Amino acid sequence: MYIGRRDPGNLLPLLLVVALLLPVGTALAAPHLRDGWVVGMSFGVGQAGATDSQGETVTADDGISAQMRFGKMIGQRALLGLEYEGWMIEKGDLDHKFRHSLQIWAVSLTFFPGQGTGNGSGFFLRAGSGVALGGRAKVELFEDPEEGIVQEHADREDEWGWGLLLGAGHEWRISSSMAVGLALNYDYLMIGETWYDTAWFGAATLNLGWYF
Repeated sequence: MYIGRRDPGNLLPLLLVVALLLPVGTALAAPHLRDGWVVGMSFGVGQAGATDSQGETVTADDGISAQMRFGKMIGQRALLGLEYEGWMIEKGDLDHKFRHSLQIWAVSLTFFPGQGTGNGSGFFLRAGSGVALGGRAKVELFEDPEEGIVQEHADREDEWGWGLLLGAGHEWRISSSMAVGLALNYDYLMIGETWYDTAWFGAATLNLGWYF
């Protein structure tokens, strides 16, 4: 079961964003007054691995990750919400492409230890559990002289199970209602099927959040 190959160069754009965001975020930091509802999204790159029912394990280092969340603050330090976290990679040539994806839909709890504007006031920890999906697809392609490359047919297999997610990061308030941040995330999937017995993915992400 081939997923991908190592390509550390794909991490460079995110590392550059991190280097630029840290001083900017510190300079623009506004007080962390958390209440009401929260909507957030995250994008980044990360690694993944999967073990099938025969015990064969494969890994990939150059996938992309996307996340979405929606929740309600409980006081000033806890956010209870719904979380989506996913990882995907696509490889192939002119005739065929192979797509692998790992996804979790979870109920999550985010804890903010600090408040105000002091050092560490934007730090957070997150944990959750919910439904997990491991998916693989083989896509057949053909080249049309007028339309270019066109997807002709995709054979997809999905396997469902249960998953856990963990995360830690820091956010900076750039206005009274908007925050930007950075996070590290780890997801573990317990599927118990043919292609995916267990799987995991980890990602470094750039986060955006709105408080209202």
